[in-house]
Amino acid sequence: METLDHIIFATLSSSYLEQINYSQILETNSTTVGKSIDESLFSISWYTSSIPTFISDNSVELNWSGSYTNWLDIRSSTSWTPLDPEAEE
Repeated sequence: METLDHIIFATLSSSYLEQINYSQILETNSTTVGKSIDESLFSISWYTSSIPTFISDNSVELNWSGSYTNWLDIRSSTSWTPLDPEAEE
């Protein structure tokens, strides 16, 4: 079983949203990714044991990548949609 220590989190420009092969990452489609408030960036994640080909072949350029803890810091900022949208209701 994979743990959070074995997951890479990343942000990318929204211009790459349709270039993602969702079968290679933990998110299932373009509506399940996290998005910045201005929708200029989105976030994805994958297991360290299987780097997506669109990343390894440089088809997309990562804006940032790192650990779960660092990703939480980024996603918790006011620049990103809430991690739990129901918390805002």
